Amino acid sequence: MGQLSPQSSANRWPALADAGARAGQGLRQTAEDRARREGAPLAGPVRTLDGLHLASAALFHETLGDLTLVSHDDRIRRNARALGLAVVP
Repeated sequence: MGQLSPQSSANRWPALADAGARAGQGLRQTAEDRARREGAPLAGPVRTLDGLHLASAALFHETLGDLTLVSHDDRIRRNARALGLAVVP
Protein backbone atom coordinates (compact mmCIF):
# COMPACT_ATOMS: atom_id res chain seq x y z
CA MET A 1 0.00 0.00 0.00
CA GLY A 2 1.45 3.36 -1.01
CA GLN A 3 1.64 6.57 0.93
CA LEU A 4 -0.32 9.71 0.17
CA SER A 5 1.45 12.99 -0.35
CA PRO A 6 0.36 15.80 1.98
CA GLN A 7 -1.49 17.46 -0.92
CA SER A 8 -3.24 14.24 -1.96
CA SER A 9 -4.21 13.60 1.62
CA ALA A 10 -5.58 17.13 2.00
CA ASN A 11 -7.59 16.70 -1.21
CA ARG A 12 -9.35 13.64 0.26
CA TRP A 13 -10.57 15.31 3.46
CA PRO A 14 -13.70 16.92 1.91
CA ALA A 15 -14.92 13.55 0.61
CA LEU A 16 -14.22 11.91 3.96
CA ALA A 17 -16.01 14.70 5.84
CA ASP A 18 -18.99 14.41 3.47
CA ALA A 19 -19.19 10.64 3.96
CA GLY A 20 -19.04 11.08 7.74
CA ALA A 21 -21.79 13.70 7.67
CA ARG A 22 -24.04 11.46 5.56
CA ALA A 23 -23.45 8.50 7.90
CA GLY A 24 -24.23 10.65 10.95
CA GLN A 25 -27.40 11.93 9.29
CA GLY A 26 -28.51 8.38 8.58
CA LEU A 27 -27.90 7.26 12.16
CA ARG A 28 -29.70 10.33 13.50
CA GLN A 29 -32.67 9.53 11.27
CA THR A 30 -32.57 5.90 12.48
CA ALA A 31 -32.81 7.04 16.12
CA GLU A 32 -35.71 9.38 15.30
CA ASP A 33 -37.52 6.70 13.26
CA ARG A 34 -37.14 4.13 16.02
CA ALA A 35 -38.45 6.56 18.63
CA ARG A 36 -41.51 7.35 16.50
CA ARG A 37 -42.14 3.70 15.63
CA GLU A 38 -42.02 2.67 19.28
CA GLY A 39 -44.04 5.65 20.42
CA ALA A 40 -41.16 7.21 22.31
CA PRO A 41 -41.47 10.99 22.35
CA LEU A 42 -38.39 12.93 21.30
CA ALA A 43 -37.38 16.04 23.18
CA GLY A 44 -37.21 18.29 20.14
CA PRO A 45 -34.98 17.84 17.12
CA VAL A 46 -32.03 15.47 17.49
CA ARG A 47 -28.68 16.90 16.45
CA THR A 48 -26.53 14.72 14.20
CA LEU A 49 -23.92 13.68 16.78
CA ASP A 50 -26.62 13.22 19.41
CA GLY A 51 -28.41 10.90 17.01
CA LEU A 52 -25.21 8.99 16.43
CA HIS A 53 -24.70 8.54 20.18
CA LEU A 54 -28.33 7.62 20.81
CA ALA A 55 -28.49 5.14 17.92
CA SER A 56 -25.21 3.55 19.03
CA ALA A 57 -26.38 3.30 22.63
CA ALA A 58 -29.71 1.78 21.54
CA LEU A 59 -27.91 -0.77 19.36
CA PHE A 60 -25.54 -1.74 22.19
CA HIS A 61 -28.50 -1.96 24.56
CA GLU A 62 -30.33 -4.33 22.19
CA THR A 63 -27.18 -6.41 21.64
CA LEU A 64 -25.66 -6.51 25.12
CA GLY A 65 -28.63 -6.01 27.40
CA ASP A 66 -28.41 -3.64 30.33
CA LEU A 67 -26.70 -0.41 29.40
CA THR A 68 -26.49 2.87 31.29
CA LEU A 69 -25.89 6.09 29.39
CA VAL A 70 -23.90 8.78 31.20
CA SER A 71 -24.56 12.35 30.08
CA HIS A 72 -25.03 15.83 31.50
CA ASP A 73 -26.88 16.97 28.36
CA ASP A 74 -30.59 17.17 29.22
CA ARG A 75 -31.69 16.63 25.61
CA ILE A 76 -29.66 13.42 25.28
CA ARG A 77 -30.84 12.26 28.70
CA ARG A 78 -34.54 12.78 27.83
CA ASN A 79 -34.19 11.08 24.46
CA ALA A 80 -32.20 8.17 25.91
CA ARG A 81 -34.92 7.59 28.51
CA ALA A 82 -37.52 7.74 25.75
CA LEU A 83 -35.60 4.97 23.98
CA GLY A 84 -35.72 2.85 27.15
CA LEU A 85 -32.13 3.39 28.30
CA ALA A 86 -31.04 3.85 31.90
CA VAL A 87 -29.43 7.26 32.39
CA VAL A 88 -27.11 8.77 35.02
CA PRO A 89 -26.61 11.14 36.67
